[in-house]
Amino acid sequence: MGLFTSILLQIAYATLLLPAEVGGMPLAKPNGPERCGDLSIPYPFVIGEGCFDESDSSFNLACNETTGVTTLGQNLEVLNIALDGQIRILHWVAYDCYDHSKGLHTMLPGFTFSHNKLVAIGCDDRAYLQGFRNGTAYWVGCTALCLSVEDLVNDTCNGIGCCETSIPEGVSNITTVVLSYYNHTYVGNFNPCSSAAVAANDAFVFSIANISTTAEEYTSLPQVPVVLNWTNGSKSCYAAETDKTVLCNENSNCTDPPGEVGYRCQCWTGYEGNPYISPGCQEIDECSAPELNDCKKPATCKNTNGGYKCKCPLGLRGAGTNSDPCLPTGDQQTNEQFEKVARVAKLCLSMKGEKRPTMREVEHELEGVRRSGMPYPWSFYEPDALQNPEEHEHLLHTTLEENGGYSTSDTTNMYQGMNIETLPLGGR
Repeated sequence: MGLFTSILLQIAYATLLLPAEVGGMPLAKPNGPERCGDLSIPYPFVIGEGCFDESDSSFNLACNETTGVTTLGQNLEVLNIALDGQIRILHWVAYDCYDHSKGLHTMLPGFTFSHNKLVAIGCDDRAYLQGFRNGTAYWVGCTALCLSVEDLVNDTCNGIGCCETSIPEGVSNITTVVLSYYNHTYVGNFNPCSSAAVAANDAFVFSIANISTTAEEYTSLPQVPVVLNWTNGSKSCYAAETDKTVLCNENSNCTDPPGEVGYRCQCWTGYEGNPYISPGCQEIDECSAPELNDCKKPATCKNTNGGYKCKCPLGLRGAGTNSDPCLPTGDQQTNEQFEKVARVAKLCLSMKGEKRPTMREVEHELEGVRRSGMPYPWSFYEPDALQNPEEHEHLLHTTLEENGGYSTSDTTNMYQGMNIETLPLGGR
């Protein structure tokens, strides 16, 4: 049984690859390979000495065309490259057996370790990691001890047969060492070797079977997934923009990652693509597919610059999203009722007087609206309906004495028993 029982699963997870194109836009430069095997190679990463120009040479990768394996630096296999500034690789394991041991030193210029932890497995085990962070030496370590297999618990890494400790972002140039307190003298019959590795936070689950791994198995052990941060060059955004060497193209921002040297380019919110190559990032149409927006029918989706808006149909309230869907504006409202009121509102706002209903008809309609609990439609109807608030106020609240001597209260009494659906709407 190998060191990490979850390695193969995590490798499968880690190799969820970037497509060669996003939204029809290429991620690689025209003069360089777009992929090696199944791995997409987005610029500024390149394959081959002659392919990189202004990019950092530390992004130059090697591709084995026979196996389809991409490697970085010290023959470290690349699993995934993300344009948000992370790359996932396979990293070696340090181990110590009663007659054989192996430590590790990893130096990758332009990269720092990120979202990882130091894991040690064994019952006679002390492990440590040495590196540099912000130009200062950095150390971290843990101890794993036990007296028998019965002390161990699967999925538990608390110092009994397994220990782990987090590694802060920004650590580079690391050395991983594992040592035995008593050369496995008291535990050699069930724990012949101790081991330690830097592993991605999501790449390790302890298993009791890990304890029995032998020296022969360690020599052929699969490497462990590790996450690295990457940045461009050694200049800040300000310096790169000042001397016009910044790689960020249209619709993207240049950012200075805290605690790291160099800069990154990032697409604006609502845009996608590779910000490091022309023409830069392109706007996403979130309304083109349901999974790209949060609109819930009957709301409609309207694409905007860098985003989208959900809009409820006329007569419904709410944001039109899954968390705030479109709902009727009143408990007794029906589509038929609202259509009648909307039709009256539109006629009242007509520029042609012969199409407008009489004031008595309007008053009767509004009384029906009041009885049903519906709000007035003028507040959410066509934009033109909001351009003359004085007229709306007059229509809703003024008395009608000049139109036959009826007031609002008089009209209410007169039409109290009438049904809204029997109203004939005629012009003057």
